[in-house]
Amino acid sequence: MKPLFFTLLILMGAGLMANEVKFEQMVYIKTTKAKLWNALTQPETINKYYMCPILKMGSKKGEIISYGVEGQTFIEGEILEFKKQEKLTHSFRFAGKPKAKGDQGTMVTYEIVEQQGLLILILTHSGFRAKNQTYKDITGGWPYILSNLKTLLETGKTLRK
Repeated sequence: MKPLFFTLLILMGAGLMANEVKFEQMVYIKTTKAKLWNALTQPETINKYYMCPILKMGSKKGEIISYGVEGQTFIEGEILEFKKQEKLTHSFRFAGKPKAKGDQGTMVTYEIVEQQGLLILILTHSGFRAKNQTYKDITGGWPYILSNLKTLLETGKTLRK
């Protein structure tokens, strides 16, 4: 009886995972872990490649991360995990976007993996229940942001003119 019960639990869990909507992208970057970590966590570097300026960047669990301009926040979240040069996870919610107002909060995870002298940055934006407005916006934004980050770290320049 127990094996059937556990098999059903596993199958139910697999079904739930299959229905999760998420965005994942891997980028190979020729740089050091320290430089990549700084690019993910230091406001002066983030502002060079990200689509909007960073207002606050926490450095430990529970602290705030937010993007926008003076007096207006566009993206807000909370640091959920901060493992230096390994992993950064934060919650994510569009704060100033009327079309995304009813969308639930999601989660962004940056993981740094070293392989054959290269670093792999794995970005996972998860927690979507559907392909809502937030999902549509981030699937257009992340490829540009990650390409801009890679270009900055490898050439010292960005994709912006």
